Amino acid sequence: MRNVGLSLALSASLFALEMHAACGVERWTIKTGTDAGAPAINLGTYISTTIYNLHSSTKPASLPATTRLSPRETNQYSVGGTLTKYVREGDSDYHLVIQDGSGRTMIVEIPSINCVGGGSPFGSRISTARAQFDARFTATSSMKTTSTPITVRGIGFWDFLHGQTGVAPNGIEIHPALNLSIGSSASAPATLSDEALLQGIRYPDDMVVDNDGGRVHV
Repeated sequence: MRNVGLSLALSASLFALEMHAACGVERWTIKTGTDAGAPAINLGTYISTTIYNLHSSTKPASLPATTRLSPRETNQYSVGGTLTKYVREGDSDYHLVIQDGSGRTMIVEIPSINCVGGGSPFGSRISTARAQFDARFTATSSMKTTSTPITVRGIGFWDFLHGQTGVAPNGIEIHPALNLSIGSSASAPATLSDEALLQGIRYPDDMVVDNDGGRVHV
């Protein structure tokens, strides 16, 4: 009986280690909204932006482990593009690569709800985004390709550059994604010419320009 008890205890310990290994570590509270600054983010508004605009942001000199960097990590963004690649990573995140009409790419991540703390204000929306993705695709540990229009809404995030597939040159991401529009309901990805024409567009009265060049929908 003692041996059985030891075996059960060892199995439980190994299971706990596996569960821990299945979630991320690096800047994880920022990625999942369990940091002290997450509750201050207004999820009722978003900034409409482009991959081009996010690429143009200046990368911070350092990335603190548990503190958000304003304004990119303290706002919700909506960005359209073409989903080109996706994979389920070792930390259980869905890793999505989106691309604009000029070939610029950036990463979007959707954590597993099992890796999100119960106190996160993003929890239910992360779960929604994960379900929206699962309804169209099956993410596995093997990278898959597609060419599907997508509009992502989620929180900006600065990541370290370590050779990630599809990473923006400055490491900017949407992480976590909180809502997805996939296929015909998604907006068309912007091209370089679209960016040049932005000044001539008449936006609705409930949208204003933010200090990063994006547009916030009030």
